[in-house]
Amino acid sequence: MATRRRVAMPPGMVEGTHRYLADGKGVRASVVEDFRMDRTVVFLYRKSYVTGPCAFLLVTICLAAAGCAGDGRATRQFIECRERVDKLEAENTRLTRELVDARQTVKNQAQQIQTLQKLGSQRLDEMNKVRSVELDRLTGGYDDNKDKYDDGIVMYLQPKDDQDQIFKASGSVRVRLFELQGEKPRIVGECHYAPKELSKTWMGRFWTQHFTVKCPFSKSLTNPNITAQVDFTELLTGKTFVAEKMVTVKIPPVTQPATMGVTTTRVGG
Repeated sequence: MATRRRVAMPPGMVEGTHRYLADGKGVRASVVEDFRMDRTVVFLYRKSYVTGPCAFLLVTICLAAAGCAGDGRATRQFIECRERVDKLEAENTRLTRELVDARQTVKNQAQQIQTLQKLGSQRLDEMNKVRSVELDRLTGGYDDNKDKYDDGIVMYLQPKDDQDQIFKASGSVRVRLFELQGEKPRIVGECHYAPKELSKTWMGRFWTQHFTVKCPFSKSLTNPNITAQVDFTELLTGKTFVAEKMVTVKIPPVTQPATMGVTTTRVGG
């Protein structure tokens, strides 16, 4: 038994007549006659395996590939159709997997939001925060080029919590080295450490826990007494804590300018 009716094809396809043929074994054939291309496209499928949208999808694929035609090119065109179907199935599998992953991510985030809502604003109060920062007593000059004179100052920075315990806090550091003996402070060195960079300098052992921060001199020194000032800005709270320490460093001898002799003539009356 065959039925014949005129149908509108999907966008980009041609219009034609669509006939459904069936036999007693559950095998059906979709026959589309292309009025403009003057050819007939035939696609066979079993009712028990391909129905509804899937059947429409496979028919559409064959039409887009210029048909699994009943001419001498049928085998090649059928292979092309099969390859396109395989690609679509693979793409569908990938998209399905991504959708499952996305739904799981949304579910995890929803659980995190619920947990944070239960904790409320008190969760920040329960976290370990910086109360103060100190420079260890071993803070002092360092000599990189081994010329017996210091090239900068190495600081051992120790953040402390409310229990006065040293811990590895996340934050950034700015260091400035001053000469304070003149009429006004003179900066002789300055450096900055970003949070990730600072984290790499942490030393945590049984006898000591600290950040090791080195800052070289950027100017020649005129006095061996240098004040090191460290500003530590905590990431958690945004607060800045300051630690200072005066350090005596080894500097080359300071050459004093020669004093020119002055002759004074006294004129007597």
